Amino acid sequence: MSNLMRVLERQEREEEEIRRRRAEEDREADEEEEEMVVAVCMLNESRQHHRRRARTWTNIGSLGKYAVGVLGLLPEQKLTAILLMLAYGASAELCRAGG
Repeated sequence: MSNLMRVLERQEREEEEIRRRRAEEDREADEEEEEMVVAVCMLNESRQHHRRRARTWTNIGSLGKYAVGVLGLLPEQKLTAILLMLAYGASAELCRAGG
């Protein structure tokens, strides 16, 4: 009878050890999943930040149109040209695009 009791106790200890390991693995998996969610959120936030910056620079660098449909300069480009003229004493012809 005592052999049977020892076998049953050993089985119970082994089953408890298996449950403990599974619980630990589940906790580790949950932590990894949480870290992955945080990393994905940070990546998405970073991408959105870069998209906003890219849109800003695209808008600044593009040409505007006058009411009649003729291409012209954006106010930011005009301001840059004025600042260059004031800073370097240059004429308007020297500050035009490409020259």
